Amino acid sequence: MMDSNKAKSILRLYRPGVDEITEPVSEALSLVNNKPELKAWYEKHLVNEDAISAQFDNIAIPSDLKDQLVHQFSEKDKEKAKLNPVLSKRNAWLAIAASLLLIVLSWGLFEPTEKPRFSQFQQDMIAFATQPYEMDITVEDLTLINQEFGKANWPTTYVTPEPLNTMHALGGVTQLWDDNKVSIVCLEDEAGKYIWLFVTNLTVFGEDMNAVLEPMLISEQPLLTHTAWQDQRFHYYMIAEGDIDFINSYL
Repeated sequence: MMDSNKAKSILRLYRPGVDEITEPVSEALSLVNNKPELKAWYEKHLVNEDAISAQFDNIAIPSDLKDQLVHQFSEKDKEKAKLNPVLSKRNAWLAIAASLLLIVLSWGLFEPTEKPRFSQFQQDMIAFATQPYEMDITVEDLTLINQEFGKANWPTTYVTPEPLNTMHALGGVTQLWDDNKVSIVCLEDEAGKYIWLFVTNLTVFGEDMNAVLEPMLISEQPLLTHTAWQDQRFHYYMIAEGDIDFINSYL
């Protein structure tokens, strides 16, 4: 039987009006209607999702995007033209066509079938951090939390930044995201500000996925910043309840 935690995991990934209502989604929505606390969580989750999506939508598209792309391709084609003029002309037309396609996509005249996986992961983890949740690992020690992830066969033996080890560990969450295991470490500083560290296997986003993200502001209300990095085994994504100076002090 589905419980509230499982329902939250499913509904964090479900996009009303976009995704198909599968049997698990239908069961989770039924549970929402029968549990007032879960219903309150879901309503707040939808509000936050709309706010986060709006922030992503407001990212400006460079006005010279087409020119940049055409220039990039044309420079390469100049090198190839000496060897094969016919092929070079064909590639130039393909470059222009690709540029126009990107511009149409950025205008929103039609949308790609899937959002970039890491971008979607970021949105879902931001939603997780800003909603009520329950920790299934309640030990207050980073080493013990790591061990508990290992016992559950979740990502473990990850490496945390040294300054992060000075924070008060609150516990952890074993979370599933798109059938991938995510180890979530919850921490708190002396002033009561929270940091969430999300650890996933390196293979989740593909070998060519570059998850490096410089510390940057997510929102001012609530004040949140995030950053991301990776090592040879894991992707790390961190959200902090503070400004850029705050998150930098724990990296």
